Amino acid sequence: MRVPLGWLREFVDLPANAQTIADRLAMLGFPVDDIETRPSITGVVVGRIATLEKHPNADRLQVAQVDVGGDRRLTIATAATNVAAGQVIAVATIGARLPQLTIAPRTMRGIASEGMMISAEELALPAQWFEDGIMQLESGLPLGSNVVELFGLDGEVLDVEITSNRVDAMSVIGLARELAASYGTALRLPAFENPGRVDEASGRTPDVGIESPDCLRFIAQRFDAIRVGPAPARMRIRLALAGQRPINNVVDVSNYVMLETGQPLHFYDAGRVAGSRLIVRDARAGERLY
Repeated sequence: MRVPLGWLREFVDLPANAQTIADRLAMLGFPVDDIETRPSITGVVVGRIATLEKHPNADRLQVAQVDVGGDRRLTIATAATNVAAGQVIAVATIGARLPQLTIAPRTMRGIASEGMMISAEELALPAQWFEDGIMQLESGLPLGSNVVELFGLDGEVLDVEITSNRVDAMSVIGLARELAASYGTALRLPAFENPGRVDEASGRTPDVGIESPDCLRFIAQRFDAIRVGPAPARMRIRLALAGQRPINNVVDVSNYVMLETGQPLHFYDAGRVAGSRLIVRDARAGERLY
């Protein structure tokens, strides 16, 4: 199980040294096969594209004015095709250090460019798991804030071996609980109350039938007015660090909750549940899944 240390630290105070934590986990019966150290990234901040215009001297370039907070705007020339005015993105400022390059002032066909718009690959994230081109962030993030600190891109990732008889530890909170008990420190559990408005579902919640002796509890809840789209950047990045490919907000929520709490979730399209009934049972002989 890949465990970003920044995620683990949300629930328990730990030593600064990753190897010390790995040694303690091994002593508790959870050997750490590897400690992945993230590459050093500096000078990357949150920015919003205020304006975007065609480059006057190049057909394949655009010139943006990017607001990075504090009444500061950067002129950035880009060849990216997935950018538009109003988008919130990650921006490497002059002097920024990325895994494979350092950002320096440069002139692109007569326009002085004061930085670079950033893709997932340039943040050392799996490029194939994110959108092509410039990585999109959600609106509302504080402009000018440090992207590495904001999304925990500088912490180590532990590859922890958890045996099948310790399902209680197969989650970030599960491991945090073990470490809290071992170090004699407090365990900080998340609030499980829904902070948003709860409305009555407009349709029928599917019934649940349990026909397997191995399943003791299976519950269903209906949510309406769901719009499928990208999950918040923080969730997508944290899932990627944990080895999970971000898909969309619905799938990502289920994976995030499973990794954090150990509680499996699955989302169904209520309109496609035959007879509005979910049945939990073992497969029958010769039965095929489609």
